[in-house]
Amino acid sequence: TVGQRRGIGAYGRPLYVISIDPEHNRIVVGPEQELFSQELIAKDLHFISPEEVKRDLDVVAKIRYNHVGEKAVISPMGDGKALIRFRKSVRSATPGQAVVFYDGDVVLGGGTIEKIVKSPSPQSFPQKGEEITLRRL
Repeated sequence: TVGQRRGIGAYGRPLYVISIDPEHNRIVVGPEQELFSQELIAKDLHFISPEEVKRDLDVVAKIRYNHVGEKAVISPMGDGKALIRFRKSVRSATPGQAVVFYDGDVVLGGGTIEKIVKSPSPQSFPQKGEEITLRRL
């Protein structure tokens, strides 16, 4: 799972699952700060009132069930996609998961996270994401 730390302790410093590539049977691990991102691309967008999304729209966006939500701006890109820019970095946004948009308690719509746009790391780390190849036993 993206964000997982448990089971990756033999490296000498804390590492977290940054991304998963099941097609190539590969995971990328790195320091916790690499889990944070400030932008993502959402696809398959659906809104209660589609007229609202013809321009930039201020919302609160949730990227998982227990996420409290973060202020964000939706910028339409066409073809049912939008760039979502969070005011603060969010942890562990994952392609394939839902993103839901709110105005207070009112659901405006949502979509599927297609791609994460990584934020620059706030601290340097000797090596960016390190690859580990998973082997089937």
